[in-house]
Amino acid sequence: MRKIKEVLRLYHEVHLGQREIARCAQPAQSTVHEYLERARAAGLGWPLPEGQDEEAIENLLFPHPASAEKPYPIPDYRHIDEELRTHSHLTLQLLWEEYRRAHVDGCCYSRFCVLLSANISSDRDRCWNLARLTFFSEIVVREKAAVP
Repeated sequence: MRKIKEVLRLYHEVHLGQREIARCAQPAQSTVHEYLERARAAGLGWPLPEGQDEEAIENLLFPHPASAEKPYPIPDYRHIDEELRTHSHLTLQLLWEEYRRAHVDGCCYSRFCVLLSANISSDRDRCWNLARLTFFSEIVVREKAAVP
């Protein structure tokens, strides 16, 4: 568990520098700096308000980012399916690049492939081989070989 209370106590009460606090409390000096900066930004001083334990302080200094997540636009699976059926040379990489041009804040390539796989393969009895769609190479075997 983090030693935020100890770092704040050593800084405000004992008046130690960041390096001395790092030696005493055992976090890295950069961690001590981060704790002090976050406490300053949150308006947290010393002595701490009554009833604030380590977990409450941690939640104050390190808010959970899940509430701040912004969902990305979902790819148009029907359009992608139609494109894949009509153009045999098309790859998922090209489709993803087209998607990203249209939606700058869209999902990454790996997530795009996972979403596509889940949505196209569940559509009736069709199941696309995504490995074939990602890279397509045709090898032609010749009957005769020329030997010099």
